[in-house]
Amino acid sequence: MSLPQALHAFLNNVGQAYKAREQNPYLLANAVRLDSSLHTTLQSAIQQRNIDFEKAVSASAHIPASERIHPFLVSLLQFVSQQQSIQSLTYRKGLVSNIPVASYLEAYEKWSQVYSRASTVFQSQDSSFFGPTLRYVGTSLVLLAISTDNRSGDLNQPCITDAVSKISRTTGVAAIDRSPLPGQQTRRSEVLWLANASFRCYFKLKNIRLCETVLGSVENALTLNRQHASVQQKEAAKQAPNPAEASTALGMACYSRADMVTYRYYLGRLRLSQHRIRIAYNELRWAFDNCTNEHMHNKNMILSHCIVAALILGIYPSMQLLQASGLEGPFGQLIYRIQKGDGRGMYAELDRWRDWHRAKGHYLLLREKLEIGTWRNLMRRSFLIARLVNGLGPFELKPTAPTIAGAPASKTPPPILKLAQFLVIARRAWKDDGLALDDVECVVASLIDQGYVKGYAMHSSGNVVLRRTADFGFVRMSTVY
Repeated sequence: MSLPQALHAFLNNVGQAYKAREQNPYLLANAVRLDSSLHTTLQSAIQQRNIDFEKAVSASAHIPASERIHPFLVSLLQFVSQQQSIQSLTYRKGLVSNIPVASYLEAYEKWSQVYSRASTVFQSQDSSFFGPTLRYVGTSLVLLAISTDNRSGDLNQPCITDAVSKISRTTGVAAIDRSPLPGQQTRRSEVLWLANASFRCYFKLKNIRLCETVLGSVENALTLNRQHASVQQKEAAKQAPNPAEASTALGMACYSRADMVTYRYYLGRLRLSQHRIRIAYNELRWAFDNCTNEHMHNKNMILSHCIVAALILGIYPSMQLLQASGLEGPFGQLIYRIQKGDGRGMYAELDRWRDWHRAKGHYLLLREKLEIGTWRNLMRRSFLIARLVNGLGPFELKPTAPTIAGAPASKTPPPILKLAQFLVIARRAWKDDGLALDDVECVVASLIDQGYVKGYAMHSSGNVVLRRTADFGFVRMSTVY
């Protein structure tokens, strides 16, 4: 059978890459990767003749029909012959597409068949070579699903739902590969990007509770990676500063930095949505610190979520960082109001940027969590102002006079904040003359109960007795949360 030259060259290249799959699996992935130019060339060549794709693959790629990869290549050629290229169909922000919705839907259906054939190849025990190829097909599936649902405007997002169901099943297959080899030599090496693709879909669908199933698959893979790690990987893990980080490094040794950053980013967002703020901050901070400066868009995206966790923990980023990342608008004045204890101003800033925070999924979380930190800061400022009024330095401990000439001074009395003084400042900060002494006493009791202030309230005298330390009992919120 005589084939068009372009098609024959393409299949021959695929066949050569398939023969060398064990030595270099990336050759096969590069051979089947269809950019717009190659897609157009192949489509033009195919449409000139009536071609039997099954025979063409056997003849030009020298891959018999009994090989698992054969149906995958046939479905790939069928897609090329009928549909536009993936690049032209992939959604890009700000680009208006003139391609009809029906073309998107048909293309997604055909490409999902390509992915199903690719997933079948990957399910065989000796298919670790197919990982890079599956990554190209799977990533394209997710991008095409997002584009199709965006173009159709279907609020149920059926294509993304279908894509994540396929991707998550493949994640489970990769995670349970029990080959007694280091992770990079098994299908487990593909778990992290598969998990990241699943996370992306679940966050698009706003169905993040299903992310826990994906996390379970990842943990299975990491456990197996630790069990079968190479000697070199175990030696490298010993350089970690503590056992927990050593265990993490050993499990993650076979994954790229980019995949690890993406994974920790989504894990941080997931924990943030679950109000597990300390864990969320650690994950997002790691992702931010390890994301390279060549990808500033991603770095800023990570930072926008990391700052939310940081504010709740009482960690305030510098204005220089906010300006450099373009986040001065939503966070600059908000941070200033929190630090000053200006509760009314804090809520006004949140409401001014409400649409922005809602789009990020932060608005309700910030409204719920920032008030406690704002009250804590206001109480501290009230205490320091009261000390200045009384003629003491803000961080000066006042000793009592000795009772007998020449005798040492008695023990330093504990610092005290009068609730009446706190009430005056609280009314100004919240612009609420209806606040009563009982209200601020309840706030103080709550702060003490949650551990943000070390001391105790004396209802009978209307005083708050604070700890005799340099911080006067106003401990850092990040050490308590």
